[in-house]
Amino acid sequence: MGWGLPYVYHADEPVNLATTLRMLQERDPNPRFFNYPPLFYYVEAGGQLAYVGAGVATGSFSSVRDVSAPEMQTLANGRLGNPNSLLTGRAVSVGFSVATVALVFGLVWAVTRSTLGSAVAGALMALSPLAVRRGRLLTPDPMAAFFAAAALATAVLVLRRGKRIDYVLAGVAVGLAASSKYHLAIVGVVVLAAHVMGTGRSFWRKPDLYIAGLVSIATFAVTSPFVLLDFRSFWTELTFKSEIYSGGVGGDLDSIRFYVDTIVREYGAALVLVPFAFVKRFRREAALAMLLVVAYVVFIAFFVLRFDRHLLAVLPAMAVLVGFGAVAAATLLHQWLGARSTVWRHPEWASAIVGVGIVLVLVAGPLRETIDDSRWYASDERSAPRDWIDANVPLASAVLVDAYSPFVDPGRFNAIPTTFVVDFEGDPASVDFVVVAGQGSGRFLNDPDRYPVQVKDFNERFGEFCEVARFEGPPWHAVLARDCPLDINP
Repeated sequence: MGWGLPYVYHADEPVNLATTLRMLQERDPNPRFFNYPPLFYYVEAGGQLAYVGAGVATGSFSSVRDVSAPEMQTLANGRLGNPNSLLTGRAVSVGFSVATVALVFGLVWAVTRSTLGSAVAGALMALSPLAVRRGRLLTPDPMAAFFAAAALATAVLVLRRGKRIDYVLAGVAVGLAASSKYHLAIVGVVVLAAHVMGTGRSFWRKPDLYIAGLVSIATFAVTSPFVLLDFRSFWTELTFKSEIYSGGVGGDLDSIRFYVDTIVREYGAALVLVPFAFVKRFRREAALAMLLVVAYVVFIAFFVLRFDRHLLAVLPAMAVLVGFGAVAAATLLHQWLGARSTVWRHPEWASAIVGVGIVLVLVAGPLRETIDDSRWYASDERSAPRDWIDANVPLASAVLVDAYSPFVDPGRFNAIPTTFVVDFEGDPASVDFVVVAGQGSGRFLNDPDRYPVQVKDFNERFGEFCEVARFEGPPWHAVLARDCPLDINP
Protein backbone atom coordinates (compact mmCIF):
# COMPACT_ATOMS: atom_id res chain seq x y z
CA MET A 1 0.00 0.00 0.00
CA GLY A 2 2.95 2.33 0.43
CA TRP A 3 3.79 2.31 -3.29
CA GLY A 4 5.67 5.47 -4.28
CA LEU A 5 5.06 7.41 -1.06
CA PRO A 6 5.63 10.27 -0.38
CA TYR A 7 5.37 10.68 -4.16
CA VAL A 8 2.29 10.10 -6.28
CA TYR A 9 2.58 7.79 -9.29
CA HIS A 10 -1.06 7.28 -10.24
CA ALA A 11 -3.23 9.55 -12.37
CA ASP A 12 -6.51 9.21 -10.43
CA GLU A 13 -5.39 8.91 -6.81
CA PRO A 14 -4.31 12.55 -6.28
CA VAL A 15 -7.48 13.89 -7.88
CA ASN A 16 -9.65 11.65 -5.72
CA LEU A 17 -7.76 12.60 -2.57
CA ALA A 18 -7.82 16.32 -3.36
CA THR A 19 -11.57 16.20 -4.04
CA THR A 20 -12.23 14.42 -0.75
CA LEU A 21 -10.07 16.81 1.27
CA ARG A 22 -11.68 19.86 -0.33
CA MET A 23 -15.13 18.58 0.62
CA LEU A 24 -14.06 18.12 4.23
CA GLN A 25 -12.14 21.37 4.53
CA GLU A 26 -14.93 23.44 2.99
CA ARG A 27 -17.67 21.37 4.64
CA ASP A 28 -19.23 20.98 1.22
CA PRO A 29 -21.09 17.71 0.51
CA ASN A 30 -21.03 18.48 -3.21
CA PRO A 31 -17.85 16.99 -4.72
CA ARG A 32 -18.16 19.37 -7.71
CA PHE A 33 -16.28 16.72 -9.63
CA PHE A 34 -18.31 13.96 -11.24
CA ASN A 35 -15.80 11.66 -12.86
CA TYR A 36 -17.13 9.19 -10.29
CA PRO A 37 -20.39 9.18 -8.31
CA PRO A 38 -20.43 11.15 -5.02
CA LEU A 39 -20.80 7.98 -2.91
CA PHE A 40 -17.16 7.14 -3.60
CA TYR A 41 -16.02 10.45 -2.14
CA TYR A 42 -18.34 10.10 0.87
CA VAL A 43 -16.85 6.71 1.71
CA GLU A 44 -13.32 8.05 1.32
CA ALA A 45 -14.25 11.08 3.43
CA GLY A 46 -15.12 8.70 6.25
CA GLY A 47 -11.62 7.26 6.09
CA GLN A 48 -10.03 10.71 6.05
CA LEU A 49 -12.09 11.79 9.06
CA ALA A 50 -10.79 8.77 10.95
CA TYR A 51 -7.22 9.69 9.94
CA VAL A 52 -7.68 13.31 11.00
CA GLY A 53 -9.35 12.24 14.24
CA ALA A 54 -6.34 10.08 15.09
CA GLY A 55 -4.06 12.98 14.23
CA VAL A 56 -5.98 15.38 16.45
CA ALA A 57 -5.92 12.86 19.31
CA THR A 58 -2.13 12.50 19.03
CA GLY A 59 -1.49 16.21 18.54
CA SER A 60 -0.37 15.88 14.90
CA PHE A 61 -3.25 17.98 13.58
CA SER A 62 -5.56 20.61 14.96
CA SER A 63 -8.17 20.11 12.20
CA VAL A 64 -8.67 18.66 8.73
CA ARG A 65 -7.28 21.89 7.28
CA ASP A 66 -3.83 20.78 8.39
CA VAL A 67 -3.90 17.94 5.85
CA SER A 68 -2.53 19.26 2.57
CA ALA A 69 -3.69 18.19 -0.85
CA PRO A 70 -1.14 16.54 -3.18
CA GLU A 71 1.30 18.90 -4.88
CA MET A 72 0.96 17.82 -8.49
CA GLN A 73 3.57 18.62 -11.11
CA THR A 74 2.21 16.73 -14.11
CA LEU A 75 -0.17 13.85 -14.73
CA ALA A 76 0.62 10.99 -12.29
CA ASN A 77 3.55 12.93 -10.89
CA GLY A 78 3.27 14.68 -7.55
CA ARG A 79 4.36 14.87 -3.93
CA LEU A 80 2.47 14.53 -0.66
CA GLY A 81 2.92 16.64 2.42
CA ASN A 82 0.88 14.08 4.38
CA PRO A 83 1.57 10.66 2.85
CA ASN A 84 -0.60 8.89 5.42
CA SER A 85 -3.68 10.59 3.99
CA LEU A 86 -3.21 8.65 0.75
CA LEU A 87 -2.32 5.54 2.72
CA THR A 88 -5.64 5.89 4.56
CA GLY A 89 -7.55 6.14 1.29
CA ARG A 90 -5.80 3.02 0.04
CA ALA A 91 -6.67 1.21 3.26
CA VAL A 92 -10.36 1.85 2.57
CA SER A 93 -9.93 0.25 -0.86
CA VAL A 94 -8.16 -2.74 0.69
CA GLY A 95 -11.09 -3.13 3.08
CA PHE A 96 -13.49 -3.44 0.14
CA SER A 97 -11.14 -5.88 -1.59
CA VAL A 98 -11.01 -8.14 1.46
CA ALA A 99 -14.79 -7.94 1.83
CA THR A 100 -15.17 -8.97 -1.82
CA VAL A 101 -13.10 -12.10 -1.21
CA ALA A 102 -15.33 -12.98 1.75
CA LEU A 103 -18.48 -12.34 -0.30
CA VAL A 104 -17.26 -14.56 -3.16
CA PHE A 105 -16.40 -17.33 -0.70
CA GLY A 106 -19.79 -17.01 0.99
CA LEU A 107 -21.77 -16.97 -2.26
CA VAL A 108 -20.18 -20.15 -3.56
CA TRP A 109 -20.66 -21.82 -0.19
CA ALA A 110 -24.32 -20.81 0.00
CA VAL A 111 -25.02 -22.30 -3.43
CA THR A 112 -22.83 -25.43 -3.36
CA ARG A 113 -22.17 -26.16 0.33
CA SER A 114 -18.71 -27.17 -0.83
CA THR A 115 -15.50 -26.24 0.96
CA LEU A 116 -13.55 -27.03 -2.20
CA GLY A 117 -15.58 -24.69 -4.41
CA SER A 118 -15.56 -21.90 -1.85
CA ALA A 119 -11.81 -22.26 -1.32
CA VAL A 120 -11.08 -22.20 -5.07
CA ALA A 121 -13.25 -19.13 -5.67
CA GLY A 122 -11.99 -17.25 -2.63
CA ALA A 123 -8.35 -18.08 -3.36
CA LEU A 124 -8.62 -16.98 -6.98
CA MET A 125 -10.23 -13.70 -5.94
CA ALA A 126 -7.67 -13.09 -3.21
CA LEU A 127 -4.69 -13.94 -5.41
CA SER A 128 -5.89 -12.38 -8.65
CA PRO A 129 -2.96 -10.24 -9.87
CA LEU A 130 -5.33 -7.60 -11.20
CA ALA A 131 -7.36 -7.51 -7.98
CA VAL A 132 -4.22 -7.22 -5.86
CA ARG A 133 -2.67 -4.64 -8.17
CA ARG A 134 -5.72 -2.39 -8.53
CA GLY A 135 -7.56 -3.30 -5.35
CA ARG A 136 -5.23 -1.30 -3.12
CA LEU A 137 -5.39 2.06 -4.89
CA LEU A 138 -7.51 5.06 -3.98
CA THR A 139 -9.97 4.56 -6.82
CA PRO A 140 -13.62 3.46 -6.93
CA ASP A 141 -12.81 0.13 -8.59
CA PRO A 142 -12.47 -1.95 -5.38
CA MET A 143 -15.76 -0.59 -4.04
CA ALA A 144 -17.41 -1.18 -7.42
CA ALA A 145 -16.20 -4.79 -7.45
CA PHE A 146 -17.71 -5.39 -4.02
CA PHE A 147 -21.13 -4.01 -4.93
CA ALA A 148 -21.12 -5.83 -8.29
CA ALA A 149 -20.51 -9.05 -6.33
CA ALA A 150 -23.29 -8.04 -3.94
CA ALA A 151 -25.66 -7.51 -6.88
CA LEU A 152 -24.84 -11.01 -8.15
CA ALA A 153 -25.37 -12.50 -4.67
CA THR A 154 -28.76 -10.81 -4.26
CA ALA A 155 -29.76 -11.87 -7.78
CA VAL A 156 -29.09 -15.46 -6.70
CA LEU A 157 -31.41 -14.86 -3.74
CA VAL A 158 -34.11 -13.61 -6.11
CA LEU A 159 -33.66 -16.73 -8.24
CA ARG A 160 -33.61 -19.24 -5.38
CA ARG A 161 -36.15 -17.74 -2.96
CA GLY A 162 -37.89 -14.86 -4.69
CA LYS A 163 -39.10 -13.18 -1.50
CA ARG A 164 -39.86 -9.47 -1.52
CA ILE A 165 -36.93 -8.76 0.82
CA ASP A 166 -34.66 -10.41 -1.75
CA TYR A 167 -35.86 -7.96 -4.39
CA VAL A 168 -35.36 -5.04 -2.04
CA LEU A 169 -31.81 -6.16 -1.27
CA ALA A 170 -31.15 -6.62 -4.98
CA GLY A 171 -32.39 -3.10 -5.66
CA VAL A 172 -30.12 -1.70 -2.96
CA ALA A 173 -27.13 -3.61 -4.36
CA VAL A 174 -27.74 -2.39 -7.91
CA GLY A 175 -28.17 1.19 -6.70
CA LEU A 176 -24.93 1.04 -4.73
CA ALA A 177 -23.10 -0.50 -7.69
CA ALA A 178 -24.23 2.36 -9.93
CA SER A 179 -23.30 4.77 -7.17
CA SER A 180 -19.78 3.33 -7.21
CA LYS A 181 -19.26 3.69 -10.97
CA TYR A 182 -22.01 4.95 -13.23
CA HIS A 183 -21.75 2.24 -15.86
CA LEU A 184 -22.22 -0.49 -13.24
CA ALA A 185 -25.95 0.15 -13.52
CA ILE A 186 -25.61 -2.62 -16.12
CA VAL A 187 -25.61 -5.18 -13.27
CA GLY A 188 -29.34 -4.62 -13.09
CA VAL A 189 -29.74 -7.04 -16.02
CA VAL A 190 -28.65 -9.87 -13.72
CA VAL A 191 -31.49 -9.15 -11.31
CA LEU A 192 -33.91 -8.95 -14.24
CA ALA A 193 -32.66 -12.29 -15.57
CA ALA A 194 -33.00 -13.89 -12.13
CA HIS A 195 -36.59 -12.64 -11.92
CA VAL A 196 -37.48 -13.99 -15.38
CA MET A 197 -35.84 -17.35 -14.66
CA GLY A 198 -37.70 -17.61 -11.38
CA THR A 199 -41.16 -16.56 -12.56
CA GLY A 200 -41.31 -17.65 -16.20
CA ARG A 201 -43.63 -16.06 -18.74
CA SER A 202 -45.60 -14.20 -16.10
CA PHE A 203 -42.50 -12.23 -15.04
CA TRP A 204 -44.10 -8.88 -15.89
CA ARG A 205 -47.04 -9.49 -13.51
CA LYS A 206 -45.06 -9.79 -10.29
CA PRO A 207 -44.68 -6.30 -8.74
CA ASP A 208 -41.50 -7.19 -6.85
CA LEU A 209 -39.41 -6.53 -9.97
CA TYR A 210 -40.73 -2.98 -10.18
CA ILE A 211 -40.13 -2.54 -6.47
CA ALA A 212 -36.50 -3.58 -6.99
CA GLY A 213 -36.18 -1.02 -9.80
CA LEU A 214 -37.59 1.78 -7.67
CA VAL A 215 -35.37 0.81 -4.74
CA SER A 216 -32.27 0.87 -6.97
CA ILE A 217 -33.12 4.35 -8.26
CA ALA A 218 -33.84 5.61 -4.73
CA THR A 219 -30.60 4.09 -3.42
CA PHE A 220 -28.60 5.79 -6.15
CA ALA A 221 -30.32 9.13 -5.50
CA VAL A 222 -29.78 8.96 -1.73
CA THR A 223 -26.14 7.88 -1.89
CA SER A 224 -25.16 10.22 -4.77
CA PRO A 225 -27.61 13.10 -4.29
CA PHE A 226 -25.65 15.80 -6.12
CA VAL A 227 -26.04 13.94 -9.37
CA LEU A 228 -29.57 15.38 -9.17
CA LEU A 229 -28.95 18.50 -7.08
CA ASP A 230 -26.12 19.65 -9.35
CA PHE A 231 -27.36 17.95 -12.49
CA ARG A 232 -25.91 20.48 -14.91
CA SER A 233 -22.36 19.94 -13.68
CA PHE A 234 -22.90 16.20 -13.55
CA TRP A 235 -24.27 15.99 -17.07
CA THR A 236 -21.60 18.25 -18.54
CA GLU A 237 -18.83 16.16 -17.03
CA LEU A 238 -20.46 12.84 -17.85
CA THR A 239 -20.99 13.70 -21.52
CA PHE A 240 -17.44 15.05 -21.79
CA LYS A 241 -16.01 11.88 -20.27
CA SER A 242 -18.23 9.70 -22.47
CA GLU A 243 -16.94 11.44 -25.57
CA ILE A 244 -13.35 10.85 -24.47
CA TYR A 245 -13.94 7.18 -23.72
CA SER A 246 -16.01 6.40 -26.78
CA GLY A 247 -14.09 8.50 -29.26
CA GLY A 248 -17.31 8.75 -31.22
CA VAL A 249 -17.01 5.09 -32.23
CA GLY A 250 -19.35 2.18 -31.53
CA GLY A 251 -18.52 -1.33 -30.31
CA ASP A 252 -14.88 -2.28 -30.74
CA LEU A 253 -13.85 -5.91 -31.33
CA ASP A 254 -10.29 -5.01 -30.32
CA SER A 255 -11.63 -3.91 -26.93
CA ILE A 256 -13.48 -7.19 -26.45
CA ARG A 257 -10.32 -9.07 -27.40
CA PHE A 258 -8.31 -6.98 -24.93
CA TYR A 259 -10.66 -7.74 -22.05
CA VAL A 260 -10.99 -11.43 -22.90
CA ASP A 261 -7.21 -11.75 -23.10
CA THR A 262 -6.92 -10.03 -19.73
CA ILE A 263 -9.38 -12.47 -18.13
CA VAL A 264 -7.50 -15.42 -19.63
CA ARG A 265 -4.21 -14.07 -18.23
CA GLU A 266 -5.84 -13.56 -14.85
CA TYR A 267 -7.23 -17.05 -14.35
CA GLY A 268 -5.41 -19.10 -16.98
CA ALA A 269 -5.88 -22.85 -16.45
CA ALA A 270 -8.69 -22.24 -13.96
CA LEU A 271 -10.98 -21.28 -16.84
CA VAL A 272 -11.17 -24.92 -17.99
CA LEU A 273 -13.47 -25.50 -15.01
CA VAL A 274 -16.04 -22.91 -16.11
CA PRO A 275 -17.93 -25.24 -18.53
CA PHE A 276 -18.42 -27.74 -15.69
CA ALA A 277 -20.45 -25.11 -13.83
CA PHE A 278 -23.26 -25.59 -16.36
CA VAL A 279 -23.65 -29.35 -15.97
CA LYS A 280 -24.58 -29.40 -12.29
CA ARG A 281 -27.62 -28.46 -10.25
CA PHE A 282 -26.47 -24.84 -9.91
CA ARG A 283 -26.24 -24.13 -13.63
CA ARG A 284 -28.89 -21.40 -13.34
CA GLU A 285 -26.76 -19.55 -10.81
CA ALA A 286 -23.78 -20.03 -13.12
CA ALA A 287 -25.81 -18.54 -15.96
CA LEU A 288 -26.38 -15.39 -13.89
CA ALA A 289 -22.66 -15.03 -13.23
CA MET A 290 -21.85 -15.55 -16.91
CA LEU A 291 -24.50 -13.03 -17.93
CA LEU A 292 -22.89 -10.43 -15.68
CA VAL A 293 -19.48 -11.02 -17.26
CA VAL A 294 -20.71 -11.00 -20.86
CA ALA A 295 -23.07 -8.02 -20.50
CA TYR A 296 -20.45 -5.94 -18.72
CA VAL A 297 -17.58 -6.75 -21.12
CA VAL A 298 -19.71 -6.05 -24.18
CA PHE A 299 -20.84 -2.77 -22.65
CA ILE A 300 -17.37 -1.49 -21.78
CA ALA A 301 -16.14 -2.57 -25.22
CA PHE A 302 -17.95 0.54 -26.49
CA PHE A 303 -15.19 2.53 -24.73
CA VAL A 304 -12.29 3.05 -27.11
CA LEU A 305 -10.13 3.87 -24.10
CA ARG A 306 -9.62 0.55 -22.35
CA PHE A 307 -8.01 -0.19 -19.02
CA ASP A 308 -7.62 -3.51 -17.24
CA ARG A 309 -8.96 -1.95 -14.04
CA HIS A 310 -12.45 -1.87 -15.59
CA LEU A 311 -12.50 -5.67 -15.27
CA LEU A 312 -12.23 -5.57 -11.49
CA ALA A 313 -16.03 -5.46 -11.36
CA VAL A 314 -16.42 -8.87 -13.05
CA LEU A 315 -13.55 -10.73 -11.40
CA PRO A 316 -15.85 -11.86 -8.54
CA ALA A 317 -18.31 -13.35 -11.05
CA MET A 318 -15.47 -15.17 -12.84
CA ALA A 319 -14.19 -16.53 -9.52
CA VAL A 320 -17.71 -17.73 -8.70
CA LEU A 321 -17.94 -19.53 -12.05
CA VAL A 322 -14.63 -21.28 -11.44
CA GLY A 323 -15.78 -22.23 -7.93
CA PHE A 324 -19.00 -23.73 -9.29
CA GLY A 325 -17.00 -25.57 -11.94
CA ALA A 326 -14.59 -26.97 -9.36
CA VAL A 327 -17.48 -28.45 -7.38
CA ALA A 328 -19.06 -30.01 -10.45
CA ALA A 329 -15.75 -31.43 -11.69
CA ALA A 330 -14.95 -32.85 -8.25
CA THR A 331 -18.38 -34.50 -8.07
CA LEU A 332 -17.96 -36.09 -11.48
CA LEU A 333 -14.51 -37.29 -10.50
CA HIS A 334 -15.83 -38.79 -7.28
CA GLN A 335 -18.56 -40.62 -9.19
CA TRP A 336 -16.05 -41.91 -11.73
CA LEU A 337 -13.72 -43.17 -9.00
CA GLY A 338 -16.62 -44.71 -7.07
CA ALA A 339 -17.61 -46.70 -10.13
CA ARG A 340 -14.12 -48.14 -10.10
CA SER A 341 -14.03 -49.01 -6.41
CA THR A 342 -12.16 -52.22 -7.19
CA VAL A 343 -9.25 -50.02 -8.21
CA TRP A 344 -9.81 -47.16 -5.75
CA ARG A 345 -10.75 -48.65 -2.38
CA HIS A 346 -11.32 -45.21 -0.90
CA PRO A 347 -12.63 -42.95 -3.69
CA GLU A 348 -13.39 -40.15 -1.23
CA TRP A 349 -9.70 -39.99 -0.27
CA ALA A 350 -8.62 -40.03 -3.88
CA SER A 351 -11.14 -37.26 -4.66
CA ALA A 352 -9.85 -35.18 -1.77
CA ILE A 353 -6.23 -35.60 -2.88
CA VAL A 354 -7.09 -34.70 -6.46
CA GLY A 355 -9.15 -31.73 -5.23
CA VAL A 356 -6.25 -30.35 -3.22
CA GLY A 357 -4.01 -30.84 -6.23
CA ILE A 358 -6.45 -28.91 -8.40
CA VAL A 359 -6.49 -26.00 -5.96
CA LEU A 360 -2.70 -25.87 -5.86
CA VAL A 361 -2.39 -25.97 -9.64
CA LEU A 362 -5.05 -23.30 -10.16
CA VAL A 363 -3.63 -20.80 -7.68
CA ALA A 364 0.04 -21.36 -8.58
CA GLY A 365 -0.01 -19.05 -11.63
CA PRO A 366 -1.91 -16.14 -10.05
CA LEU A 367 0.16 -16.47 -6.88
CA ARG A 368 3.44 -16.31 -8.79
CA GLU A 369 2.35 -13.23 -10.76
CA THR A 370 1.00 -11.55 -7.65
CA ILE A 371 4.32 -12.07 -5.87
CA ASP A 372 6.17 -10.57 -8.85
CA ASP A 373 3.79 -7.60 -8.88
CA SER A 374 4.25 -7.06 -5.15
CA ARG A 375 8.01 -7.00 -5.57
CA TRP A 376 7.70 -4.39 -8.30
CA TYR A 377 5.35 -2.24 -6.22
CA ALA A 378 7.73 -2.51 -3.26
CA SER A 379 10.45 -0.97 -5.42
CA ASP A 380 10.49 2.62 -6.66
CA GLU A 381 11.10 2.78 -10.40
CA ARG A 382 11.36 6.57 -10.35
CA SER A 383 13.91 6.89 -7.57
CA ALA A 384 16.93 6.26 -9.83
CA PRO A 385 16.07 8.96 -12.41
CA ARG A 386 15.04 11.34 -9.63
CA ASP A 387 18.37 10.83 -7.83
CA TRP A 388 20.26 11.21 -11.12
CA ILE A 389 18.57 14.54 -11.83
CA ASP A 390 19.39 15.82 -8.34
CA ALA A 391 23.04 14.78 -8.71
CA ASN A 392 23.75 15.86 -12.31
CA VAL A 393 21.44 18.63 -13.43
CA PRO A 394 22.78 22.10 -12.50
CA LEU A 395 20.74 24.07 -10.01
CA ALA A 396 18.09 26.41 -11.42
CA SER A 397 18.10 24.58 -14.78
CA ALA A 398 14.87 24.68 -16.76
CA VAL A 399 13.56 21.12 -16.76
CA LEU A 400 10.60 20.15 -18.94
CA VAL A 401 8.68 17.44 -17.08
CA ASP A 402 6.66 14.78 -18.88
CA ALA A 403 3.58 13.02 -17.50
CA TYR A 404 4.46 9.98 -15.34
CA SER A 405 7.94 11.39 -14.77
CA PRO A 406 9.87 11.46 -11.50
CA PHE A 407 9.10 14.51 -9.40
CA VAL A 408 11.51 17.37 -10.17
CA ASP A 409 12.16 19.42 -7.02
CA PRO A 410 10.86 22.96 -7.71
CA GLY A 411 13.07 24.24 -4.88
CA ARG A 412 16.19 23.21 -6.83
CA PHE A 413 15.14 23.52 -10.45
CA ASN A 414 12.87 25.52 -12.70
CA ALA A 415 10.39 22.73 -13.33
CA ILE A 416 8.24 23.26 -16.43
CA PRO A 417 5.23 20.96 -16.22
CA THR A 418 3.38 19.79 -19.31
CA THR A 419 0.84 17.04 -19.83
CA PHE A 420 2.92 15.36 -22.53
CA VAL A 421 6.30 16.52 -23.82
CA VAL A 422 5.27 15.60 -27.37
CA ASP A 423 2.52 18.27 -27.13
CA PHE A 424 4.78 21.00 -25.70
CA GLU A 425 4.05 24.28 -27.49
CA GLY A 426 6.64 26.47 -25.77
CA ASP A 427 10.04 27.58 -27.03
CA PRO A 428 12.56 24.71 -26.89
CA ALA A 429 15.31 27.28 -26.43
CA SER A 430 13.88 28.04 -22.99
CA VAL A 431 14.43 24.41 -21.93
CA ASP A 432 17.73 23.03 -20.64
CA PHE A 433 16.64 19.46 -19.92
CA VAL A 434 13.72 17.24 -20.89
CA VAL A 435 12.50 14.32 -18.81
CA VAL A 436 10.61 11.77 -20.93
CA ALA A 437 8.62 8.90 -19.38
CA GLY A 438 7.73 5.65 -21.09
CA GLN A 439 4.18 5.84 -19.71
CA GLY A 440 3.95 9.49 -20.78
CA SER A 441 5.22 10.66 -24.16
CA GLY A 442 6.93 7.31 -24.57
CA ARG A 443 3.62 5.75 -25.58
CA PHE A 444 3.67 8.04 -28.64
CA LEU A 445 7.38 7.83 -29.40
CA ASN A 446 7.33 4.03 -29.23
CA ASP A 447 4.63 3.85 -31.91
CA PRO A 448 5.54 6.29 -34.72
CA ASP A 449 3.26 4.55 -37.22
CA ARG A 450 0.22 5.29 -35.09
CA TYR A 451 1.33 8.76 -33.88
CA PRO A 452 3.35 10.25 -36.76
CA VAL A 453 2.33 13.84 -36.01
CA GLN A 454 3.40 13.71 -32.36
CA VAL A 455 6.72 12.04 -33.20
CA LYS A 456 7.41 14.56 -35.98
CA ASP A 457 6.68 17.51 -33.67
CA PHE A 458 8.88 16.05 -30.93
CA ASN A 459 11.81 15.54 -33.31
CA GLU A 460 11.47 19.06 -34.71
CA ARG A 461 11.51 20.61 -31.24
CA PHE A 462 14.03 18.42 -29.46
CA GLY A 463 15.93 16.70 -32.25
CA GLU A 464 19.13 18.58 -31.33
CA PHE A 465 18.90 17.50 -27.67
CA CYS A 466 21.01 14.50 -26.74
CA GLU A 467 20.07 11.67 -24.41
CA VAL A 468 22.32 11.89 -21.35
CA ALA A 469 20.65 9.25 -19.16
CA ARG A 470 18.26 6.37 -19.62
CA PHE A 471 16.63 4.10 -17.06
CA GLU A 472 14.99 1.01 -18.47
CA GLY A 473 12.63 0.38 -15.55
CA PRO A 474 10.07 -0.85 -16.49
CA PRO A 475 8.69 1.62 -17.27
CA TRP A 476 11.60 3.49 -18.83
CA HIS A 477 12.65 7.11 -18.25
CA ALA A 478 15.09 9.23 -20.23
CA VAL A 479 16.76 12.61 -19.66
CA LEU A 480 17.64 14.80 -22.65
CA ALA A 481 19.98 17.80 -22.51
CA ARG A 482 20.25 20.81 -24.82
CA ASP A 483 23.96 21.29 -24.16
CA CYS A 484 26.13 18.22 -24.74
CA PRO A 485 28.34 16.74 -23.49
CA LEU A 486 27.27 16.94 -19.85
CA ASP A 487 29.53 16.42 -16.88
CA ILE A 488 27.99 13.44 -15.14
CA ASN A 489 28.68 12.52 -11.53
CA PRO A 490 29.67 8.86 -11.13
